[in-house]
Amino acid sequence: MNTSIDESAFLAWLDAVMTDELPEEPRGAEYLLWVTHLFNHAEAYLGKYSRRQVGKGLWSLNSNLSPLPDLFDPAIARDVRLNCLRSFWRIFEYFDRHCLRQTSHNRDENDKLNAISYMWWDCFPSWGHPDKPEMAEMDDLCLKLMEATLRLPNPACQESALHGLIPIRVHRHNNS
Repeated sequence: MNTSIDESAFLAWLDAVMTDELPEEPRGAEYLLWVTHLFNHAEAYLGKYSRRQVGKGLWSLNSNLSPLPDLFDPAIARDVRLNCLRSFWRIFEYFDRHCLRQTSHNRDENDKLNAISYMWWDCFPSWGHPDKPEMAEMDDLCLKLMEATLRLPNPACQESALHGLIPIRVHRHNNS
């Protein structure tokens, strides 16, 4: 599979995502490659946008309306899916540097960047697949990402990891 991206198409898509336009989004492997590229180079690409734009844009990338569920599509190469999921670490490094150093739970604020950090794992299209052994590697990687995020110094990132672990634990408990 070709893992190179069309930089001009990627930049047009990114600008549309970050400025509330409705981009024509790629699907499948191409979408995952673009998300991976963005997350792995977040500092370089997101610096020209406001905190609000980045927060709203990242929210749209990780919402139920995005193609991010393609991460769990076995028709897409395993390496593409795992690399995209691994790139989440880089977006949490971005959150660590750019989110306000506070938690978001029970706050009546309008900081979109902290909001998406807090809700990342709630919006994420999976709370684990205990009934699908073929997804164990992806599920384990999600848990490892949350565990690593707990060690970041920004309380916003720590809160995100804890917030992500609770639904997984409840989901697994209720379905076992």
